[in-house]
Amino acid sequence: MLSILMEKKFKYKLVKNPFYFPIFKKDNKKITNTSLVIIWRNKKTGENKYLLQKRSKFMKNGKNKLGFPGGMIEKEDESLQFGALRELLEESQVLFKDANNISIKTIRQLLPYTFPLMKKQTNFTFYLIICSFTEPKVMGPIDFERKPFLKSSREVDLEDDKWNDKKLENRIKFGHAFLSKSEIFSRYKKEPQIWKYSKITVNNLLPIFEK
Repeated sequence: MLSILMEKKFKYKLVKNPFYFPIFKKDNKKITNTSLVIIWRNKKTGENKYLLQKRSKFMKNGKNKLGFPGGMIEKEDESLQFGALRELLEESQVLFKDANNISIKTIRQLLPYTFPLMKKQTNFTFYLIICSFTEPKVMGPIDFERKPFLKSSREVDLEDDKWNDKKLENRIKFGHAFLSKSEIFSRYKKEPQIWKYSKITVNNLLPIFEK
């Protein structure tokens, strides 16, 4: 059984991975990038929602598409999980802590709460589960550089706050939104669509958490 812990250092209850171990680049030489799916489990309704972002028009791949936070592994990344968390904080700034949220210490504290989902070609995807009554806060991409964090404001579309869906009005914050299973599937044909590589993640992730 997975353990749900509320530690004073975090704003939310997180599901801890009892089998966590660091996965290193040296043991996965073909892996060049990582991604991380944040799952918000609403403690009142029991519904799961998944954090997606709209990639900006400046992105080389998947521009103007919806996808999960992630990116290239950097030499400062201590493990693949470390890289995935760094990318999440760079692009989304999920507010795990009120103080020093964007820090190496925060990444290291979050490592035991990451779960491996899949390894596909050059990408390794992980997920992390937040359990709370209220939607986790997202502050959007950082606009500064402080090692190991890199400026990410050009990677996320901060202007489109509708995503061609009136139901998402006031739900899209800093280029990000938590979407339900049905809302995700509706994006397979509706613009902006789910990026093709993120569809692979969806098809592997949702069977685990949805009936």
